Amino acid sequence: YLRMCGFDTVYKNDISDDKIIAHSIKEKRIILTRDLGILKNGQVQRGYIIRTQQPVDQCREVFKKFDLLSQKRPFTRCMGCNGIFHKANKKSIKSMVPLKTYKYYQDFYRCSDCQNIYWKGGHYEKMLKIIDKICSPGAER
Repeated sequence: YLRMCGFDTVYKNDISDDKIIAHSIKEKRIILTRDLGILKNGQVQRGYIIRTQQPVDQCREVFKKFDLLSQKRPFTRCMGCNGIFHKANKKSIKSMVPLKTYKYYQDFYRCSDCQNIYWKGGHYEKMLKIIDKICSPGAER
C-alpha cells in the first residue's frame, strides 16, 4: 500500500535480519517491522515497530507516525517492483495488452524498471477506496 500511495518502498520477506539492516544502512531507509527483535539490534539506525495487524491500518499508522499524508503521490510507482511509472505511447504498447483493453482505454503507463504496462481498469476504483481508507482522518479503529 505504501507503493500504491507513491512511496519508495522495499519489501523483502525472504532475507535475514542482518541483510535487512545492511540494506537500510546503505540506502538510508527506515525499517518498518512487527519484529521487535530486529529493532533491538544495535546497528539499526532508523526503525519503527508496527503495532497494528491489518495492512490498511498498518499503512495508516505509518502515515500518522511519519506525517506522510501531504507527500502521497498515488499510482506513481509499480506495485510489483517499486519502479516509477511513465506515460506510455498507446501505439507502442498495443501488442502488450489485451485487445479489448487497448480498445477501451486511452491512457497507459509503463514501469521504468520492469516495463510492465498499467491502466486504470476495474481494479482502479477498488484501489482508490483503499487509499481513501488509509488517508481518512476519522478512519482509525
